[in-house]
Amino acid sequence: MLAIDLVLVRLAMAATGRMRSGPAAAATVASGLFGTISGSAVANVVGTGVITIPLIKKRGFSPRFAAAVESAASSGGQITPPIMGAVAFIMADVTSVPYLTICVAAAVPALLYYGGLFVAISSAARNMDLAEEPRPNIAFTWRELVQMGIFVLALAGIVVTMVGGSSLAYAGFIGVALAAVLGFAVRPDLLFNGAAWVKFIRSAGLISAQLVVIVGAVGIVIGVLNLTGVGLRFASLLSSLAEDQLILSLILMAIACLLLGMGMPTVPAYLIIVLVMGPSLQKLGVPIVHTHMFVLYFGVLSAITPPVALAAFAAAPIAGSSPMATALEASRLALPGFVIPFAFIYQPALLLGTGFPLTESLQAILFVLLATILISRACYPRRGKGYMVPVGLGLAVALIFFGPMVAWIAAIAALGLMYLDRLELNVKDQTT
Repeated sequence: MLAIDLVLVRLAMAATGRMRSGPAAAATVASGLFGTISGSAVANVVGTGVITIPLIKKRGFSPRFAAAVESAASSGGQITPPIMGAVAFIMADVTSVPYLTICVAAAVPALLYYGGLFVAISSAARNMDLAEEPRPNIAFTWRELVQMGIFVLALAGIVVTMVGGSSLAYAGFIGVALAAVLGFAVRPDLLFNGAAWVKFIRSAGLISAQLVVIVGAVGIVIGVLNLTGVGLRFASLLSSLAEDQLILSLILMAIACLLLGMGMPTVPAYLIIVLVMGPSLQKLGVPIVHTHMFVLYFGVLSAITPPVALAAFAAAPIAGSSPMATALEASRLALPGFVIPFAFIYQPALLLGTGFPLTESLQAILFVLLATILISRACYPRRGKGYMVPVGLGLAVALIFFGPMVAWIAAIAALGLMYLDRLELNVKDQTT
């Protein structure tokens, strides 16, 4: 797995080498790619952070910011299809919605989340005096290219098998079989290497044991909740507190999801939260896919939300920063991620493949994209442009929570604001 980390980081560095934010942007790409399969934000931080965090610090960013970038990017991997940290498969099974529909629905919000991270990192870099660096010349050996090819083919085998309607177990078997056959074809010497087989069996056993414990614990929790009716009572309590007001119900539910998800990996956090919180949203008329995606987002973001913030606490020692300061910085970087779940409730066409016309989906994507950019820039405003924070946040609220007429007016205003900001930057660059 470490070799995959190194290859992904180098691939990300090659893709983002020309960007001003450099390694910070590369960490976002690499962590997103690795996080979608790791299933744990903490494991992702430990796996890629030891490589990316020192590079971000070397570029000139503070230790706190370097750790926050890795934490936010690692957490986002769990909401990125096609694997989503294995949640995509479980969500398809729990909701009886086709796996491909889950992946298509999750694609745009995930891109918006990482787009927001890129904009926030770029805005932060714009306020720093960073020396220009040449594009890194990164070459890959044939073995690394083959390794990437095997990884992609095995992953593609799982996805294609799932899309074809096969079971989770069979899709997993196909992925393992492809990886084994292709791997041994490239390295036949390992086929009769006893030490390699012992290492393989040990690693597979440890991972399987962890999954068995997680599923068993979740099963016990589900059984207790069903027996006592706590989930339904909790849902009824939230409904009575909010008095059927959707926005208030969503806020209460988001807070509850953050609290319930703290300290847990993605899969058990999602299962427990959706069991307790899901019925409340569906009672308010929210579609089932939107309900599960809303719950999943806040369960994932609990990994960077103080006071627990496990991903931030894992990244802080690597960077040499304060864990709580790192958690606050990571939450600031990922602020659009806390808004996007509300966006696909109030702009339901944002989730593609859920039955909305394409024109409505394109409109929703435009509105939420502009809102994401405005929020990210508001988190790191340019020097002397503090007034842009309330203006940007106000326009973002209008884009997401109001009707099409108000949203279109806000969209035109946002585009004009961005154009003027870009024009001012170009004039500044010419004068300097």
